[in-house]
Amino acid sequence: MSNFQIAKLLFTPTGTYNDQYLRPYYMGDNVDSQVLSMLQESTRNGRQINAGTLSGLGGMMLKPSADIYTQVQIANGFGEQRLRFMMEVHSRAMGANLITYVSGYTDYPGYHRVDSQNTVIDPNLKLYFDKSVTIQHLGERTNVIDSSHLLFGAYNPSFNASQENVAMAIRPEDIFSVLEVSSQTGGAHYADGRLVFADQLPKKSKLVNEIPNHYAASVMSNFRDSVVNGLGGQSTMPDAMQYAIGNVAEGVITEDPLFHAICKTLNFNEDGSITYGALCSISPGLDNVTAVAGGQSQFAHALHNRGSTANWNAANGETLAAIAVATQVPALMSDLFLTGVVFVATNDTFGGEYIVDVKDYHAFAAFDMTRYIEMFKQRLIGSVLRGLSHNSQIKFSLTGMVDMHGETWVKVSMQGGPAQDYCAPTCASALFAPVLSYNKEHVFGLVSDFETIARNLDIQHHAPQTPQNYNVQVPVQQPQFNDPMSGHQHNPWEGKL
Repeated sequence: MSNFQIAKLLFTPTGTYNDQYLRPYYMGDNVDSQVLSMLQESTRNGRQINAGTLSGLGGMMLKPSADIYTQVQIANGFGEQRLRFMMEVHSRAMGANLITYVSGYTDYPGYHRVDSQNTVIDPNLKLYFDKSVTIQHLGERTNVIDSSHLLFGAYNPSFNASQENVAMAIRPEDIFSVLEVSSQTGGAHYADGRLVFADQLPKKSKLVNEIPNHYAASVMSNFRDSVVNGLGGQSTMPDAMQYAIGNVAEGVITEDPLFHAICKTLNFNEDGSITYGALCSISPGLDNVTAVAGGQSQFAHALHNRGSTANWNAANGETLAAIAVATQVPALMSDLFLTGVVFVATNDTFGGEYIVDVKDYHAFAAFDMTRYIEMFKQRLIGSVLRGLSHNSQIKFSLTGMVDMHGETWVKVSMQGGPAQDYCAPTCASALFAPVLSYNKEHVFGLVSDFETIARNLDIQHHAPQTPQNYNVQVPVQQPQFNDPMSGHQHNPWEGKL
């Protein structure tokens, strides 16, 4: 008997989209002497590192690469319509009721309506998982305890290859995994099996990893705490990095009851999918709670048509700002019970003040959301807008319409220029998350950049202090002599030990 229940499964037709591109996190020449000086000042030379002290600064030094590393691949291409889905899964753990919302997309619109009341889903329809958000209900308390992307990448290694065909995760724990290995190889960087997808299982990555100041704070603060405080400052470098990995470790896919059942009973296909028919085999009665909704976003906006908005392959300010909104805003929303939000924001004001106005929203929860909307506005300013505007040095005006499990629309103007429209398929955003790379040298470059910052803040590992001589030699007991002058026994070692 399964220990989970799929209470609802809702499919919705998607639009068609412009091609998407992978832009993994990059520092490189973003970190110059001025940024390093600002970093020293804002963190008190590394003593106070958190998302707040890196507000704005984190987004200046760490951002998705302006250069395109690879074009993202999706089943049948982004120009084809498909279905997106939202699944509500009920379970229990440690005496609490859990509701996990699992979302993703399919390979094609595999359904047909028999009549107004009945719809048949193709049992061979492939489901690809993108996000999971788990809400805990314990008495009167309701909390979001996990919100993660479900990363999946190709693993097709070949001899004498540059590993461009091997996907690597670059979450904070993966940065420390590289550092742990390099501490045992004379400083050379290598990628071991923890970074790649050799087991062909999705890897969880907290959505907050896609907010630069949170990501940078997680790496830098845990590096500092581990090398300085691990075992009271007496840890070896490999041990220190293992402590750091433990501090930032992501959840594993099999701790979720649904995915545990999939791994134990079905296994994922080579492309990270399972079929609808296979899902029905581990969840009897699934057909009875499955439906297909009409084709529009939750904000009653017409679905996107490929080519009707700007392409994502440019490196101009408008494109990079739209990327920041499309990747970072859903991460802010997930911890605040939000599934959708419409907002306008600008700093084209007297004194460069940031103004955010939330026009509409949708939420997982049914309680008063006033407090959470205010938190969203403040976090949007501190974690997203300060970074994309370089602490208000760049003027912008933008409108965002973000459906966390559907589409994200962004209209943005930078420095008073003409506004550009963009649309991203948020239902498949794990495919272009900045914590994924197909270039190992890029991964190692990011690790080296964090090492450079640590040295600049004088956060360095020092070998454990040990006594100069562990083999203390205790002199052999010597015979006692009578001092003829005093008549007392004389110990020749007295005063010398």
